[in-house]
Amino acid sequence: MPGSGPKYYPCVLCNKRTKAHERRSINKSVAMYLNKNFLITPKQEDKICNTCKHKYYVQETKHSSVVQHRLSYDEDYVPPAKRRSTVLSSPPSVSLSIPSTSKSHSYCFICKKPGPKLIVVPLQARFSTFLKKEVIIPAGCRCCPGHLMEDNFTEDALSKINCTHDNVLLNRSLIMDF
Repeated sequence: MPGSGPKYYPCVLCNKRTKAHERRSINKSVAMYLNKNFLITPKQEDKICNTCKHKYYVQETKHSSVVQHRLSYDEDYVPPAKRRSTVLSSPPSVSLSIPSTSKSHSYCFICKKPGPKLIVVPLQARFSTFLKKEVIIPAGCRCCPGHLMEDNFTEDALSKINCTHDNVLLNRSLIMDF
């Protein structure tokens, strides 16, 4: 019927006339809260305003934090172990008087030529060089592809390897990388 105006939805708790964006439906937990604290038994079509819903929310979160606080004092409770997402590396610890080459990723550590076609020295080549010449080539060093043949250095390349450091700092992680 025209002229009757907007429908009236009062808040069941404070009896304030609620606007459309302020009114909330009452779910079971809010109904239990209203019944327990205010002795109000709401009907299914009743509404609650934002302010009163916020009071309920604050009261419930305070209650749940008290429960969590009591659980934290439980002596039998053992929290789950956290996973370590980072790889542990040990600090430099042992200084050995073994010669080593320079660690370069931008130029060939044998002939010192820069270039985009450099390749990382394979582990097999580093290990065989250590056995033959007693020289440590750091992991990640790069060299020209012409210095390698089937994952080993050529005899010419082995003769051109220059030692730039007289001693090397090794730790457990570096030894495991070797």
